[in-house]
Amino acid sequence: MPKFSTDEQEKNILDHFTFRDDDIEAISKVLGVKRLKGLTIFVLCLKIKKDKRRLSLEIYPDLPIGSSQGNLISIYTHNTHMQLHFCGGYVPSESLGEVIFFSENKGRVSGVIVERKPDVQSIPMLMPASFPVILPNWLPR
Repeated sequence: MPKFSTDEQEKNILDHFTFRDDDIEAISKVLGVKRLKGLTIFVLCLKIKKDKRRLSLEIYPDLPIGSSQGNLISIYTHNTHMQLHFCGGYVPSESLGEVIFFSENKGRVSGVIVERKPDVQSIPMLMPASFPVILPNWLPR
């Protein structure tokens, strides 16, 4: 099991990852889209005709970010723009129709999930009473 260092001088263990063509093909397959060719970045566009929605996923491999190099994931929709800096890997799931992109910094993991066909309806989720709820330290209790 890898150990994450809290020392700022040490590199994160996920820093070595760079997206390659075969990674983009795997992501494209899960999301059911073709990649736009001829670009130095990887661009995948999802369109949901029924709802007239679009999502653009842009993957910038090995991009200068500040004084470092890393992968940048940008996601655009009609009302949202989000980014995941220093993406260290991804988990494709054909059965769920989604790809999870993640990064690690100082022992903390962040991620974003891109779905092939996002569900429009909000489905209430019932949680058992024993479900652990973790509140941030800054939230008043």
